Amino acid sequence: MADRSQLLGGWERFRARDVVVFSIVFWIAAAAVILAWRGAIVLRPPASALLWTLLAFGGLLAAVILARIAWRQAARRRALPRGVVGLPAWNDGDVCGSHGEVGEAEVGEEKEAAASLSPAPTTPAGGEGGGGGGEVAAAAEEEEEEEEETTAEEVDGEEQEEDEAEDLPPPDVSQKWTRQRLPDGSDVLAAWHRLEFVPGQTHQTVHLPFCPAFDRPPAVEAQIIEGPAGKVKVSRVWGFGARLEVRLTAPLDEPGEVLVLTVAQCPPGE
Repeated sequence: MADRSQLLGGWERFRARDVVVFSIVFWIAAAAVILAWRGAIVLRPPASALLWTLLAFGGLLAAVILARIAWRQAARRRALPRGVVGLPAWNDGDVCGSHGEVGEAEVGEEKEAAASLSPAPTTPAGGEGGGGGGEVAAAAEEEEEEEEETTAEEVDGEEQEEDEAEDLPPPDVSQKWTRQRLPDGSDVLAAWHRLEFVPGQTHQTVHLPFCPAFDRPPAVEAQIIEGPAGKVKVSRVWGFGARLEVRLTAPLDEPGEVLVLTVAQCPPGE
């Protein structure tokens, strides 16, 4: 490759010098032929000697200008590869290699731009690459746990509703009682009462006996679970019973009934 570049450089310089020499020789030969044809060499100089002198100098000047133009063009051809790839001389192999390096640099820049635009890969918890993957995995586990808890709550709620539906007395039963002792020793009594209301009636009093009686007054809660809207107030509690005040929000236009659930719980004695 170095020999080829030297040959190319020498050829360009030879062409530039050859243009100068050829121009000078051409104009001198032309002037000599004209002068010889006019008989200026052996007889007398032509009448228009000044014109021929101007032509000779003009030819030399044109030759110099053409030589300068040719020399600049040759120098520009040699300097062009240096301006593009920074090579010291014209070398096809080096130019190709430099173009390859430029292409690789452009491809590398495109890869870096694509990598900056693409989302960062996540790493599973415990793996290499920092804590980003661990946070994602932890968030996924929390979501799964919340879904499991929600599902469990829904199942528990459905089971509780089924149990309550089974505990409700049939429509033809006005009262129902259950009593049980919990594993912690608490004594629990549950009672359902169906109360009939006539049109215009809004209030009834329920006397709830505890049989057998509790050792001491229990904690009593009561609420309406079926029928028109209203409130239940536990007015008095004894160890042997309780008194409830059932009051509807608005009087009924026709006969109706409400179902009241009362729960009395007495913790185990010391």
